[in-house]
Amino acid sequence: MSEFESLADVLATNNGEGPSAPLRTRFSTPEISQYLSHLTSLSLPEILHEPATLASEASQLTNSLTSLCHAEYPTFLSLHRTSSVLSSTFSSFSSSLSSLLSALPALETQARQFSQETQGIQEARTKARRVLVQHDALIDILDVPQFIDTCVRNAYYQEAMDLATHAARLSETFPDITVVQDVAAEAAHAMRLMLAQLLALLREPAKLPALFKSISFLRKMNVMDEKELALVFLTSRLVNIKNMIDGIKEDRTDHARYVRRYIDVWREGVSDVITQYTTIFLERVPVTDPDAADRIHELRYLLSALTRSQVSALLTVLRAHLSHIGDATSLSALLTQLTHCGAALARSGLDFRPLLPPLFEHAVQARFSHSLESATDTLSSTFSDALKYHRQPSTVLCTATASSSPTEEISLPEPLHVPPHVLASYPPLAIYTNAILAALNSLRLLAPASLLMQLLSTLDEALARASENFLRYAQTSVESASASNVRTKVILDEEEESSDEERVVRVSGKIFVHLLVPYVRRALVQGVYGVKDFAELKMGSRVKESLAQWDTWLDPQESASSTESKDS
Repeated sequence: MSEFESLADVLATNNGEGPSAPLRTRFSTPEISQYLSHLTSLSLPEILHEPATLASEASQLTNSLTSLCHAEYPTFLSLHRTSSVLSSTFSSFSSSLSSLLSALPALETQARQFSQETQGIQEARTKARRVLVQHDALIDILDVPQFIDTCVRNAYYQEAMDLATHAARLSETFPDITVVQDVAAEAAHAMRLMLAQLLALLREPAKLPALFKSISFLRKMNVMDEKELALVFLTSRLVNIKNMIDGIKEDRTDHARYVRRYIDVWREGVSDVITQYTTIFLERVPVTDPDAADRIHELRYLLSALTRSQVSALLTVLRAHLSHIGDATSLSALLTQLTHCGAALARSGLDFRPLLPPLFEHAVQARFSHSLESATDTLSSTFSDALKYHRQPSTVLCTATASSSPTEEISLPEPLHVPPHVLASYPPLAIYTNAILAALNSLRLLAPASLLMQLLSTLDEALARASENFLRYAQTSVESASASNVRTKVILDEEEESSDEERVVRVSGKIFVHLLVPYVRRALVQGVYGVKDFAELKMGSRVKESLAQWDTWLDPQESASSTESKDS
C-alpha cells in the first residue's frame, strides 16, 4: 500500500496494474473524497459495522423515496413532461442555431453591402448633425454680407469694413470651403456698393466733415493710391459745381442776372473745393515722409489744374455774356463782384483779377459802339425818311421858331454837364446829342483808362457817318429845292422861301459841325476821362475829311481856315 498515496488510489486499482484513470477520476469527486476521509477515520469495529449501517440508510432512503414518489407523483410527471419538452426544445433550438450559423455568412455579406450603400447617407447625416451643432455660428457667417449691406445703406461704414475684414479672414483661414468663399465674394460685392456710395457722396453738395469722412473710408478701403484719390475727389467736386451751375440755367435769358448768380455759385464752389482739398490732402502729408515733397508737388499740381480750368470756364462765361449786358450799372456791379471774388480767392493763390480788364474793356467798347451806332442809325433814318417823303428841311431839322429866325452865333458852353441850349431848337440833332450823352453817362460808371483812344476813335467814326449822311441830305435837299424853283419859274416870294429853307439847312449844318461834334468829343475826353490836354488828341481822318467837306459846302472861302480849326 505504500506505493499508493490514498484510499482512492487503492480503490481505483484495476487487477493489480495500478490506479485506473477513469476510476481515479470517479473517486476524486468531493462527495466520495469526503466519505473516504470519513472511513479512514473509523475504527475497525466501526468499519465492520459500516455495511449494515449503509444498508439501513439505503432502506430508509428507498422507503422515503417511495413515499415521496407516491405523494409527489404529479410533480414528477410534470417534471418528466417538462424535461421532454425541454429536450425537444433544445433539439429545435440546436437545429435553428445551425440554420442561423449557416445563414450568418450571407447576413454578414448583406450587412457589409448595406453599409457600403448607406455610407454616403451616413456621411450626409454626419454633416447635417455637425451643421446642426454649429447652426448659430453658420448663421452668423452667412449673414455677414447682409449685415454689410445694411450697414452700408445706413452709413455705418466702419462696421461694414470690420465685417468685410472678418469675411476676408475667414476666406484665408478656410480656402477650401465653398460656403466661406461664397460669403467672402458676397461681402466683396457689398463693399463695392459701399465704394460706389462713397464716391457718390463726393458728388453731392456736402460739407468738409462729411467729405473728410468719405475720403478717410476710401483710404481705409485701399482701392486707390493718394494721387488717384485726389483726382477722384476733384473730379467729383467739379460734377457738384456743374450741377449747381446747371440749376441756374433758366436765368440765361437775363444776361446780367445769370452772370451775377454764376459768379456766386462759382465762387462758393471753387472756394469750398480749395479749402476741402487743402485740408483733406495737402495738410495730411507727414513731414517725416521722404517723398513728402514730391507728393505735395503732385497734389498741388492737380489743384492748380482744377483752378485753371475753373478760371477758364468763368472767363468763357464772361466773354459770352458781358457783351450782351447793356446796363452800365449792372456791368459795374459785376466788375465789383468779380473784384471781391478775386480778392477773396487771392488768399488761396487764385487771384484772377488781372484777367478781368480785357473782358470788361471789350464789353464797354462793344456797348458804347452799339449805343453810338444805334443813335447814328436813328439820325440817318430821319434824313432818309425826309428825302423819301419830300419833307421840307424847316419841318425836319428845326422848330418853327428856329425856322423863322435861325441863329447865327455858335459857341461852345464852358460847363460840360450842360448841353448847348441851341440844340433844343433842332430836334434831330438834340436827339442825337442826347443819345450820345446817355452813352457817355453810362460810360462814366465804368470807363477803362486804356480805352480812351479806342472810344474816341469809335465816337469819331459814328460822327463821321452821321456827318456824311447829314451832308448828303443837306446837299440833296438844297439841290432839289433849287431845281424845283428853276423848273416852275417861281415868283420872288417863292424864291425867298427857298432861300429860307437853304438857310435852315446851312445853319443846321454849322451847328452840327461847329457845336455838336466838338461838344460830344470834349464830353468824352474831358467830361468822362478828365483829360485836360484835349488838343493833343487828334481827330479821326474820316470825320476830319467829312467836316472839311461841310466847310467847303457851307463857305468855300473859309474852308481852309475851318480845316485848321478842326485839327485842334
